[in-house]
Amino acid sequence: MRDVFNRLSSSLDQVLKGQEFLIERLSSENFPLFLLLTISKDKVGFAKLDNKISQNYLKALEEFRRLYGNHSSEWAYFDLTLVLCQTTPDNGYESRNEIEVDSYFCRKFVIDIGDYLEDELKGLPFVSPFPQMTVGGKRPFSAQTFLIKHGVSANLARYLIVPHSRGIQGIIKECIEGILGKPQWSEIESEQLLLKQEENIIGPKQIWLKYLEIENFRAYRGRHEFDLDASVVILFGPNGFGKTSLFDAIDFVCTGGVYRFDEKYGRKNPSRLIDVLKHIDSPSNTSFVRAITKIDSGEKSFERHLENRTEAKIDGAEKCNRTTTLMTITGLWQRPLDVRVDNLVHLFRATHIFSQEYQSLTSEFKKDSILSESIVTRMLAFQDYVEAINKTQRVSYELKRKIDDIEKEFKLIKDHLKTKQTDIKQLNQSIKSFKNLNVVMEIGKEIVNKISQISGIIVELPTRPDNDQIRQWRSLIIKQLSHVKQNLELIDELESNFPLILQDRIQLKEVTSILKQKKEKLGGIDNDYEKLTHKLAKSEEVLQLMIAEQRKLTNIKNNYKWLIEVRTEYEELKKQRAQKNKDYQKVKDNLEKLALKLEFKGATIKTLERDTSDIESNIRKIKSIQEELTQFDKYANDWIETTSRLRNLEVSLRKSEQEREELIEESKTFHDNLETITEYKQELVHNLTKLESSRSELQSLLGALETYIGDNICPACGTAHQSREVLLERLNIQRGHEPETIQKMRKLIEHTENQEYKLSKECSELESKIKRFDKEIANLQKEIAYLNKKENTYKQKANSLDISATYINILDELHTKQRELNETLSAKNRQLSEKKGELTIEQNEISTLTKQRDILERNLSNVEMRLTQLRDRTDIILNEANTKQISLELNNSKIENDLDKIDRSLSDLYKPIEIHQTKYQTQQKRVTTLKTKKNALQNEIQKSKNKKDEFKKRIRQTENLIKKLGLDTEIDFKEISSFNQRLKEQLQVTESLHSEIIDFELLIDEVEISATIARLKTEVANINKQISDIRKNQKQFEKWLIYFSKIGKELRSLQDTIIREYTKNYGPLASQIQRKLRSVYGFGGMVLHPEKGGIAVEVERAGHKLFRPTDYFSESQIQIVMLSLFFSLTMSQTWSAFAPILLDDPVEHFDDLNAYSLLDLIESFALQYGKERQIIISTCDEHLYKLMRQKFCRLKDAAIFYHFESIGEKGPKVRKIRNE
Repeated sequence: MRDVFNRLSSSLDQVLKGQEFLIERLSSENFPLFLLLTISKDKVGFAKLDNKISQNYLKALEEFRRLYGNHSSEWAYFDLTLVLCQTTPDNGYESRNEIEVDSYFCRKFVIDIGDYLEDELKGLPFVSPFPQMTVGGKRPFSAQTFLIKHGVSANLARYLIVPHSRGIQGIIKECIEGILGKPQWSEIESEQLLLKQEENIIGPKQIWLKYLEIENFRAYRGRHEFDLDASVVILFGPNGFGKTSLFDAIDFVCTGGVYRFDEKYGRKNPSRLIDVLKHIDSPSNTSFVRAITKIDSGEKSFERHLENRTEAKIDGAEKCNRTTTLMTITGLWQRPLDVRVDNLVHLFRATHIFSQEYQSLTSEFKKDSILSESIVTRMLAFQDYVEAINKTQRVSYELKRKIDDIEKEFKLIKDHLKTKQTDIKQLNQSIKSFKNLNVVMEIGKEIVNKISQISGIIVELPTRPDNDQIRQWRSLIIKQLSHVKQNLELIDELESNFPLILQDRIQLKEVTSILKQKKEKLGGIDNDYEKLTHKLAKSEEVLQLMIAEQRKLTNIKNNYKWLIEVRTEYEELKKQRAQKNKDYQKVKDNLEKLALKLEFKGATIKTLERDTSDIESNIRKIKSIQEELTQFDKYANDWIETTSRLRNLEVSLRKSEQEREELIEESKTFHDNLETITEYKQELVHNLTKLESSRSELQSLLGALETYIGDNICPACGTAHQSREVLLERLNIQRGHEPETIQKMRKLIEHTENQEYKLSKECSELESKIKRFDKEIANLQKEIAYLNKKENTYKQKANSLDISATYINILDELHTKQRELNETLSAKNRQLSEKKGELTIEQNEISTLTKQRDILERNLSNVEMRLTQLRDRTDIILNEANTKQISLELNNSKIENDLDKIDRSLSDLYKPIEIHQTKYQTQQKRVTTLKTKKNALQNEIQKSKNKKDEFKKRIRQTENLIKKLGLDTEIDFKEISSFNQRLKEQLQVTESLHSEIIDFELLIDEVEISATIARLKTEVANINKQISDIRKNQKQFEKWLIYFSKIGKELRSLQDTIIREYTKNYGPLASQIQRKLRSVYGFGGMVLHPEKGGIAVEVERAGHKLFRPTDYFSESQIQIVMLSLFFSLTMSQTWSAFAPILLDDPVEHFDDLNAYSLLDLIESFALQYGKERQIIISTCDEHLYKLMRQKFCRLKDAAIFYHFESIGEKGPKVRKIRNE
C-alpha cells in the first residue's frame, strides 16, 4: 500500500503542477481508501481495487460515505469523487462500466496503476487538461504572402487567393500576354514561411464580453439587451426562439458578417445578405449590434450597423475597418506581417465559434472517419490555401484543355496542308497531260454519254464547253448520287429485316389461332365461375343467419349467468351505501360545529397578532431611533470640533487674503520699476550701438589712409613725423584705441543690467509668495467647504432626530432624548409581554381544536372515499345491466326456465351450422380454383395479343420499305440481294463520273488552273506560318501549365505540413479531452494523421490496434470526437486574447455522465488560472439545462442564465434568471 501511495502522490504532483492542492494519507482503518485529495472545489478519495472488484468497491464507497458523514459540514460545498485504483490491469470492462455508471452518492472512476498512470490521471475531471503555458504549433504566412515570397506577381497571387477577383479565362489571358509576370518559381526554405504562434504577441490580458445590444437584427425586432458579464452564460429555450440569432449578432459585431450566410451570399449577392441579416419586418438602416468588452478595469464599445457593415464605431466615435476592429477585439496590438481580413476572420471563427454548421459537417465524417478538407480548413483557418489550390487546379485544367485543343487544331491544319499539296500536284500533272483541245472534246463526249446512260436524260456536248454547263452536269449527277445512296440505305435495312418477315407471318397465323382457342375456353370458365359464385353467396347468407341466431342465444345465456353472479353483490352494495351516508352526515355536522369555534378563535388570534405586531413595530422604531442617537452621540464631539475649526479657518482665510492683496500691490510696484530700468537699458544699448558704428567707420578710414602713407608726412594733417614707421605705429595706436565715452557707456549698461536682475529676482520671489498664498487660500477654501458640508450634515441629522439644539448644548439634548426613549421602550416591552401571553393561550386552544378538526376531516375523507367506491361499483353494475338489456329485478325461476330453453335451442343449431360450414368451405375452394384459372388464362390471352401486335408491326414496317423501293411485295430474298448489288454498281459508276466531271471542269481553262495553283501555294505558305504560330503559342501554354502545377504542388505541400503540425501538437491533447468527455469503453485514445488533404481519426484498442471510430461509435460519441478536436484547437491558441467561446447547441443525445463530463470541462476552462475563458453555450435540452443549473449554482455571480420563453412580434421574449 505504501508503494501505491508514493507512486500515486508523485504522479499527482506532476499532473497538478502549478495548482493549489492537498494530499492526505489515510490510515489503515479507512481501507481500502488510502489517499484523500483536496483541490479547488473537489474532494477526491482514492481506493485500492484488488481482484475482488465488487467487494472492494462497496467497501470503498461505504468508507467514503462514512468520511463524508464525519465531515459533512466542512465538505458540504465540495464535489465528491471516488477514484478506484486497479492494480491488476485487464480485469474486464464489465465491472468497470458498472462502477462508473453508478451515480449513487458521488461520481466514480476506475484507473490503472500501471506504466501510463499520469495519462490515466489526466482523464479525471479535476485535472486541468492544459499546461499553464501553451505554445501553439507552427502556422504559415497567408497563401498570398507565400506565393509572393516565391516570386509570383502580386496580382496573380491575389487572383488565385481572393474569390471572384478574376475568372479562369482572364487569368490565362493576362499570363499569356505577360501582364502577370514570367512563369518562374523562386525556391525558398519552407521553414522561413512558418510562424510560431508565440510570435503573435498578445497585448492586454483576457478580453471579456460584458454587454450586448441587438436592434432589428435577425430574430430581434426593436432593442434587446443582454448582460454577459460572467464566466459562464447559458441560453435555454426551444429551437427557433432566437438563441442562434444571438450568436449571429456576436459574430456580426466582431467580423462584419455571419459565417453561414457569408458562404452563401457574401460576395455573390450582398443585397440578399443584408435582407437575411436584418429583421424581416424592419428596414435595414435601423439594424445594428453593439457590444461592450472589458479589459482589466477598462471598457471598449463596438457598434456595427448593417448598412455599413465593413466599418465599426469604436467607443462611439472612431470608425475602423474590419481588420482594425477585429484586431482590437482580439487584443492584437501588433499588426501581423501578412494580415488579410478574410484570413483573420476565418481564424477568429475557427478558434471561438462552435456553431450548428460545425455539427452538420460531421455527416461527412460519419462515412469513413476522415475530417474532410472543408472541415480541416475551417478548423485550422487556411481557407485561403484551399481557395488557391482549387483555383490553381482549375487554371491547370483549363491550360491542359487549351493545349489539347491546340494539338487537335495542329493535326487538322496539318491534314489540310497535305490536301492542298496533293491538289497542287494533281493540277500540275493535269496541265502537262491535257494541252490539246481535241483531246478535251473527246473526254467531254465520253462524259456526256455516261450522263445520258445513268440519268436517262439526253445531254448534248456544245462546240466549246463552258463552266456553267459543266456545273449543270455536276448537279444532275449529284442528285442521282443522293437518290442512289438513299435507296442503298433502304435496301440494306430491307436485306437485314427480310429473313424475319417470313417467320413473323407464320408465327402471326399460329398466335391468331391460339388466341381464338383461349378466348373460347375463357368464355366457358366465366359461365362456370358465375354460377358457382351465385351458389356460394346463397350458402353464405343461410350460414350467417344461423350463426347470428346462435350468437344471440349465447349472449342471452351469458347475460343470465352474469346476473346470477352480481345480484348478491348488488344488494350488499345498496346496504353499505345507506349506512355510509348516515356516517357521512354525522361527521359533517360535527365538522360544522368545530368550524364555528375555530373561526371565532382565529379572529381573536388575528386581533392579538395585529396588536402584537403594532407594538413590535413601535419597539423597532424606538430602537432604531436609539441606535441613531447612539451613533449621533459618537459624532457630537466631532461636530463641536468641526464648528470650532471652521471658525478658525475662516479667520485664517481672511488674513491670508489680506496679505495676498498686499503682496500683489508690492509686486506691481516692483514690476513698474523693472519696466523703467529695462527701457533705460534699451536706450543705452541703442546709443552704444551708434557710437560703435561711428568708431567702426573711423577705423575703416584710418585703414584706407595707411595705403597713402609713403613717407613720414601724415596725409590727413600734413604733420611731419620722425619716420614713416613712427607714423604708422601712431596710426595703428589710434585705430586700436577705444574712446572713453564708449567705455563709460558700457559700464553704465552693466550697472543697469545688475539693477534689472535684482528687480527681476525680487519680482519672481513676490510671484512665488503670491502663488503660495493662492495655494494656501485654495486649501483653506477646500477645507472650509468640506467642514461646511460636514456641519450641515450634522444639523440635518439633528433635525431628523427632532433635536432643536446647537452644537454647544448638543450633548445635553442627546442624553435627555435617550432617557425619554428608554422609558417608552420599557412600557412597550411590558405591553408586548402581556399580549404574547394572551396569544400563546389562544394558540394552544386553537391547536387542540385544529387537531380535532383534522381527525374529523380524515374520517370524512375516508367515508367519502368509501362512498365513492360503492357508488362507482354500483354504477358499473347498472351500466353493464343496461348494456346487456337485462333487469336486475328478475326472479330466479324465470331465469332457470329461460336458460333451459336456450340450451335446447343451441343444441339444435350446432349440427346444421357444422354441415353448412363444411359445404360453404368446399364451394369457396372451387370458386378460388376457377378464379385462379381465369386470371392465368386472361394473362395468357393478353400476352398473345401483345405478340400478335408486335408481329403485325414488324411485317408492316418491312412492307413499307419494299413499297418505298418500288419493288413487288411478293419479292424473295435472292431478288433483294440482286437489286442491292445493282445499286452498289450504279453508285460506283456515278461517283466515278462525278470525279471525271470535276477533273474536266478544272481542265477547261489552263489560266484558271494556274491561278488555282498560285492560290493553293499562297494558302500552303499561310498554313505553314499558322503552324509555326500554333507551336509557339503551345510552348507558352506548356510553360504556364508547368508553373501552375508547381504552385499547386507547393501549396498542397505546405498545407500538408500545417496538418502534420496540428496532428503532432494537438492530437494528444484532443485525445485527452475525449477521455474527459468519457471515451467509449473498450477503446483507448484518439490518433490523428493526415490523409487526402484532411485528417483521419482512429482509436486505439488493446494498446496497439487502430480502428475507425465511425464503425463502432454512436452519434453522441462522434459528437464527443468533434468537440474534442474543437476544444484542443481553441483552448491552445495564443494569437487571440478574446475570452468568449461560443457553443451553439453543441450536443445531442448525451447521457447524464457525458453531459456532466462536458460541464466539468466547461467549468475547468472558465476557471483555469491565468487563462480564464468566457463560455457562452445554448441548449434546447431541458434535462441538460437543469444539470447546468445544478452544476454552476456554486459559481454565484460568475454564471448567468437566460430562458428564451417565447417569440413574438418584437422578437424573443427572454427572462434573465438569478443564479442562487
